[in-house]
Formats: sequence, structure tokens, C-alpha cells
Amino acid sequence: MKYIVENVKRITEEGIQMNRSYLFESDSIRYINTKMKKLQWMRMNIDGFSLQPSHVMNDLNLCQETHFSMFKKRMKQLISLGCTTVVTYCEIYNIREFTPLIKKARHRMINSGIDFVVGVRTNSKTLTPAFIRLCKRHKVPIVLVDFTDQKELQHKIWQQIKDAMHFYQPLIIPNWDHVCQSEKEAEQWSQLWQYYATEYQIPTCFSFPADYVPFPKALLQRLGLYPKKGTLLVSSDVDYILTDEHDSEKVDVVVLRGKVIKAGNITEYKPGYGREQRVRLPGSYLSISEAYSI
Repeated sequence: MKYIVENVKRITEEGIQMNRSYLFESDSIRYINTKMKKLQWMRMNIDGFSLQPSHVMNDLNLCQETHFSMFKKRMKQLISLGCTTVVTYCEIYNIREFTPLIKKARHRMINSGIDFVVGVRTNSKTLTPAFIRLCKRHKVPIVLVDFTDQKELQHKIWQQIKDAMHFYQPLIIPNWDHVCQSEKEAEQWSQLWQYYATEYQIPTCFSFPADYVPFPKALLQRLGLYPKKGTLLVSSDVDYILTDEHDSEKVDVVVLRGKVIKAGNITEYKPGYGREQRVRLPGSYLSISEAYSI
């Protein structure tokens, strides 16, 4: 079905307000312009609402959830926040178990009601060049790594890990929250990681969002989901939210690939409607300024 959403007030990255009209066809955006008076398609009036791209969010261990009732509850919570794509992480601490565990995690997500990305979570010992090559083989675009000691950062063979990223560069996200006892110690960890990530050009994110916090544009670009997800451009998926124009925190309508999955207080959870978003090339739409800002 084709329809036009007219006179959408959007704020650009420069803070400029502009009016846009969108032509949606099925599950993708076909055309964008300031006005579409000559096009003869059904039009949707969104007076009183603000239209924004839907969110991409983390739920770190969603793919580890074995109880369907809890899985469904977490899905509905994500949808209520305007999330239409969730990033979850399969725990792999033995490289020999990589293939069966990643397949098992993807199988568990077949009941997802929203689109999803499966990353992996591991520890410093398991993070090796061979592990990175397995990420490339299985199209895993993000790796969450637990560190317990700063020496693990210092003694890691970062150059060999970087070399293993040839043609496919998954994001490496370090985690030391479980070992930090103070803000000062956390700052020391952060500075140390920033040094190694910059020195060896390791793809990363220095301000990684917690669960249920929207991913910023730069992270979506690094992850390889932009511009299909998290924005409203030609060829993007028809993923958007409608919020009260006077209260942007109140999500009234959520649309995933052209289908309304939340309207008012009613959230529709349809198991299996979500699709896995396999990232072919992380960072493929990264701007030059962002590419060299590691």
C-alpha cells in the first residue's frame, strides 16, 4: 500500500526546522520532498503528532531468555519505548562453541516481534584473531568484551586483531563495570581503552548505550544499520513513531516496516514478525569525519 504523510516538521542535525512529505510504499520509503501535491495517493494527517524515526536499542541478554512469557514481556517493553530493532548478545567464552551457540541464539530470536541484530559477548581471553574471523564468517557486527584487569588491555595483541578485521570490522565494546570501584578507576579504564583503540584504529564506541537507550546516529553508522534503520531517508525501512507534539517522551504509535505494532495503549506482539538484520559491512555509511574520530 502506498500513502503520503504530509507536512512533517523535522529538526535537522544543524537544528533547522524543515517541512517534509514522505511517500511510503509497503515497507520502504520511496520518495521525499517538501510538497507532493501532484501525487495521487492516500494521505495521512498527523496534526497534533510529531513523526520521528523509531529506535534501535540494546537488550543485552534477550537471546538468552528461555521463558516465553518473559520474552514477550520484554518485547512489549521495547515496543512501548518506540524500539523496532533490538541488539542482543550471545555469550560465547569458548571459541570452539562459537558456531553452535550463535546458531542457537538466532533460533531463539525467531519469536521476535521486532527486527533484531545478534552480537556476541565474550571475555578478554577468548578475544583472538580467530574469534574475529568467526565474527566475519557469521556476520556478527558487534562484540562486547568483559575485562577484569587493565593488564588484559595492555597485553592484548591488538595489531593482530585489527589485521583479522580485513573487509569486516565488528565493533569492539569493552566492559569493565563489574570491576570498577570508583569513578576515578572507571576514568582510568576509559583513558587506557581510548589510547589502544586510537593507536590501533579499533572500531568502537566510547559512549555505549545501556539497555533501552536509543542508539545515536554515529553508532548506527559504525554498526552498519544506517541508513536502513534509525532514520527516514529514501530506501530506509518504514520504521517510525508518532509522539505527542507537546510531549516527545510519550510514544503513541509505533510502526515497523509499514505495520502498526502499537497504537495508544494497545501493543501488538506478533511472534516471528521480526527479521534478523545481518550486517554485511559494518561502517559502510560512516562519514569521513566519524571514520577518523576513533
